[in-house]
Amino acid sequence: MTDEHGPIGRLRRFLEHAGGFTLHHRTGEPARSGVSVCADPSATLAFPMRDWDDARVDSWVRSSMARLRGSDLHIGGWLDPITELVWLDIVRIYPSDRRREAVLAGRSMRQKAVFDLAEGQVLALAGVDAGGASR
Repeated sequence: MTDEHGPIGRLRRFLEHAGGFTLHHRTGEPARSGVSVCADPSATLAFPMRDWDDARVDSWVRSSMARLRGSDLHIGGWLDPITELVWLDIVRIYPSDRRREAVLAGRSMRQKAVFDLAEGQVLALAGVDAGGASR
């Protein structure tokens, strides 16, 4: 069961209605500019949307938040519209003028895509066949 009004319910709504999110680690508010890229694929939580479990997501968020303190990293999530897999990641936001660097970082992390926050656009990374897409 999902607590629709709590913070984990908010994450699920972001996924269901917007397809994803990148939340600033200090404010919890959606980031609106830059390019979001997975910073550590080993910390990714991926599962089918139909298997959403508030307790599991909450546990991942809590362990990730501890890691974000004092860093420039954030929490991101993406719902793949084709596979309906949820990808929750620790992400780095590159300024828009460093988009090329963000794309290279995404490729090095073997991501399918990165996300341009200002444009609201998934940037597919050609030639990559594993991983999630940071949002």
